[in-house]
Amino acid sequence: MFCFCSADSKILVEALLGLAMDEYRLFILSKLSILFSGLISYTRLGK
Repeated sequence: MFCFCSADSKILVEALLGLAMDEYRLFILSKLSILFSGLISYTRLGK
C-alpha cells in the first residue's frame, strides 16, 4: 500500500512540476514579448 501511495505521489509531483514549468515558460514568453514590443516602440521613437 505504501509503495502504491509513493508512486502516486511521485506522479502527482511530476504533474505539478510540469504545470509549474509550463506556467514559468508562459510567464517568460509574456515578459519577453512585452520587452520586445517596448524595444521596438523605443527604437521607432528614437528614429
